[in-house]
Amino acid sequence: MKTIRTIVLMSLAIVMICCKEDDHLESTLLIGDWQSEEIYVNGKLQDAWINNSTILSIRVDQTYYKNYTSGSWLMQEDNITLIPRADLSIKSHQYKVIEASNDLLMLETTLTEGDYGRDFDQVETDEQITVREKFRRKN
Repeated sequence: MKTIRTIVLMSLAIVMICCKEDDHLESTLLIGDWQSEEIYVNGKLQDAWINNSTILSIRVDQTYYKNYTSGSWLMQEDNITLIPRADLSIKSHQYKVIEASNDLLMLETTLTEGDYGRDFDQVETDEQITVREKFRRKN
């Protein structure tokens, strides 16, 4: 009887593990052309001219274009890494996908102001910042 109960419990555990819904983000939600709507630096909403200044295009062929950079992208769990072309001499950036739907994409990264490539008020070039970018799908 003890053996049967052990087998039943182990079988149930295996079924629950195998049938567990995948919590990972589908990269297909990210494919498309996006226009920034809001950019937050260390939780502070930036001026309007910065907010609408980023265009992000994520392609099904694993390439991307973001403003003046392009390269390849890689998805791991809920993170997307943008890997610029080698000739651009720019560091790769990893973003956590905070939210993704058919029309909304929210990404967050932590890096230095210099690595982000923008000059923000009251932030030093080598200071670590958290940047959250909210995008809307372009039509």
